[in-house]
Amino acid sequence: MTKLEKLVHDEKKWELEKTILQRRAALNADKKQYFPKVSTSKLLIAFLFINCTLIEIFTGWVTVKSFTLAMMTGAIIDFTPLVTLIGTVVGEVIAFAIYALKSTKENTKGGIVYESAMKDITAADEPKG
Repeated sequence: MTKLEKLVHDEKKWELEKTILQRRAALNADKKQYFPKVSTSKLLIAFLFINCTLIEIFTGWVTVKSFTLAMMTGAIIDFTPLVTLIGTVVGEVIAFAIYALKSTKENTKGGIVYESAMKDITAADEPKG
């Protein structure tokens, strides 16, 4: 195969791949438009809040059921499920404090997100030539 034949073959191959690459780029642009990327830290903090909220609701439900059972049987009301509330509330507060500190450090001057946003603004303002 000569250089010219190889060049023609490569150009044909590129033309076939070009449409695939264009479709893939369009799909990725649509995905970004409809499904914006959520950071892992936001997903983790949301998971933690949902998990702790479910624990708090379940603890409340168990306490109410315990109260109902105690009223029916005349036994002493069991408040031991309320002990779990201490751990969940403290866990939520600590997790939120850590997330807030992380977010503050990223979004202040000199932070990672701030600096990349400033670069994007500067690049957008520069004339393209």
